[in-house]
Amino acid sequence: MRKKQTKESSKLVAKELSALIYKWHTDYLVNVKQFKENTLKSYVGTLNLFGTFLVDVKGINSYNLDEKCFSVSTLDEWRVWLQKVRNLKPGSVNQRMSAIMSMLHYMGQTVKWTHLYTQAKEHVKPLKTEPAPEPLGLSHDAVKAMFSVPNTNTPKGLRNLCIMMTQYQTATRISEVLALQIRNVYLDVKHPYITIFSSKGNLIKTNYILEELAQWLRVYIKKFHGRKPLPNDYLFFSPIGGRKVQLSQDAVDKFTKQYATEANKICAEVPLDMSSHDWRHTAGNHWREDGLNIVEIQKLMGHKNISSTMIYQHIGEVDKARAVSAMGNSVSQEAPREWESEENRDLLKSWGF
Repeated sequence: MRKKQTKESSKLVAKELSALIYKWHTDYLVNVKQFKENTLKSYVGTLNLFGTFLVDVKGINSYNLDEKCFSVSTLDEWRVWLQKVRNLKPGSVNQRMSAIMSMLHYMGQTVKWTHLYTQAKEHVKPLKTEPAPEPLGLSHDAVKAMFSVPNTNTPKGLRNLCIMMTQYQTATRISEVLALQIRNVYLDVKHPYITIFSSKGNLIKTNYILEELAQWLRVYIKKFHGRKPLPNDYLFFSPIGGRKVQLSQDAVDKFTKQYATEANKICAEVPLDMSSHDWRHTAGNHWREDGLNIVEIQKLMGHKNISSTMIYQHIGEVDKARAVSAMGNSVSQEAPREWESEENRDLLKSWGF
């Protein structure tokens, strides 16, 4: 009788744990954390991989799943399996472990299972990884967040947005942007563009701009310079004693950091220590991601020596390597697996797969 009760209680434990796991990835990550599609896929893929390990290596099914499956020793064993069997690098292993830690944190909201998370947090430490290349500038989401902060219903908000957008679309040094005059901006042509005089060597370059920026600049010029702007007036200026003097770089860096603080609340990828120069790096990196070659980027950025532009080639090659790695993972995921056989699949079914 006692054996039967023990077996039944084990089934209840397994059922309770599976229910928490199912709710974590189908409800909590989707509705509470509101993960984007790619992040959600990554977390769910990790859970699937963890289930693979439990089935193949530990012989776990939907009836004998218990707290030992989430113990420190099991997590350490899983980490070794990821490295030796799945051939994942330390950085990828750390990402997988982070997803499982998120799941344990959610499960720990049920007092009965709090110890699983606290023990794992105390004992499971990230693997050492090789330093990654320094990110150049902002991500696309971070750019959107920064552009959403200025209040364009106010004069300063409108001006500041135009400055940031001009820097980003032209990859121009802030000193060069602040030196722009009305005569350097061509908005009433088929393809709007800005002529920029480099602060290094008097190099002249022409950067075409998107219609979105052209529209903002038309609104800005009309508001700040009137219907008949003077060609030699600074595009972006500070009014002092009735004169339009060149805006200072310190003023731009000041509002850039203020906006970064607000934008970071929207997108955590926005660096809190952001400076105006980050827009130049951001543009160069995004051009590389979009497929422009190094010579094209060199011309757009006004680099005299192509060696200055090669940092974007380095980042581009890292992105390619990541893409190849992801492709390899997708190929391996398509291969038949023993754990997908009917006799082994009951655990994954109980988790919603």
